[in-house]
Amino acid sequence: SGYSDLKDCKNELKSLKYMWDLIQLVHYQFNAWKLTLWDKIDTDFLLAQIKELQKKQVNPVNPANKEIKNWSAFTALNERVKNMAVILPLISDLHSKSMMNRHWKKLMAITGKNIQFSSPKFCLEDLIQLELYKYSDDVNELVDSANKEARIETNLGKIQKVWEDEVLSFNEYKGCFIIGALDETIEYVDDHSMQLMGMMSQKDVEEFKETVLEWQKKLKAVDTLLGIWIKVQKNWQRLETIFLASEDIKAQLPEDTKRFQKVDSDWRELMIEAETEPSVIEACNYEGREELLFEMHSEIELCEKSLNNYLEQKKKVFSRFYFVSNQALLDILSNGNNPEIVNGYLGDCFNGMKCVKFVEEGPRPYKVAEGMISKENEYVKFGSKFEFNGAVENYLC
Repeated sequence: SGYSDLKDCKNELKSLKYMWDLIQLVHYQFNAWKLTLWDKIDTDFLLAQIKELQKKQVNPVNPANKEIKNWSAFTALNERVKNMAVILPLISDLHSKSMMNRHWKKLMAITGKNIQFSSPKFCLEDLIQLELYKYSDDVNELVDSANKEARIETNLGKIQKVWEDEVLSFNEYKGCFIIGALDETIEYVDDHSMQLMGMMSQKDVEEFKETVLEWQKKLKAVDTLLGIWIKVQKNWQRLETIFLASEDIKAQLPEDTKRFQKVDSDWRELMIEAETEPSVIEACNYEGREELLFEMHSEIELCEKSLNNYLEQKKKVFSRFYFVSNQALLDILSNGNNPEIVNGYLGDCFNGMKCVKFVEEGPRPYKVAEGMISKENEYVKFGSKFEFNGAVENYLC
């Protein structure tokens, strides 16, 4: 039995030596890693070393493991290696380029410890002292948030770059500038507005909330201003000839003609200013421009209302004017004293008639007709000559 005790003692000493050799190996290995500078840490290599250490600890083929696995020193060793195995992947995540100073400060708040993360001597030991294994979920959430914030920041940068280069195009029209095609600009407004709305729905937008809100405001201004700008432009183009070139309209609607002349003057001045500063963002956020365009739109609507009332009166006198467009009717009324031009519209007013045949005598425009021509080019001579005298709506009755 004495020999048996000696044998047990010998085996126990072997196990103790094996255990302390492992402890010494881990201690030496970890100490060698501690001074590795932050940008030199190779977590993949270190994790491979950890796996090798773990194999030596739990290898069932090694009988010494059976003897020492329940010893407190060996349990502490296992815990230390296990913690390092948790820390290293977290350190790998913390190497993300998305980690900014604000995220490192949040990490210190999570762990309750301070580190000199911006120091050139920042190393693995600093991170080990944070005991990251205790805050694994929090660290993962922090890095995930940093990556999402980076995506938001990148997308904001792309949006900003697009609008730095986006400018209005202009075409010349009757001695004035008008806005050219806006298809691409409108597409950008719609696309970027949707992106910004998506950003605002994310909890990670907080760091960039002010910037996102600012861009939403800018793009809303672009959308609103371009909408009213194009509306005013189309109406101005449509009415410019009517109010500025038609003597009949000037005589019949003098107040509205003056009103439109003011709009015309403001419009031309506006377009000269816009052409010198074509940036879409600048042009659509120019102080006072939105108010001016809405005022011009209101004034044009008043002119158009008076014009429509004027045309309605003419239609009541000669009901067949209802068969022609307002633009054609304006041309007819503007050229009432030129029957040759009115003649071109007679086919629109009368179902079977194409035009009249004038007596081609005397100065032009001819004002006496001797017959009419059908849409099938049949000629019918009038019983007596017809003179185109007076207001057009009267002589056509």
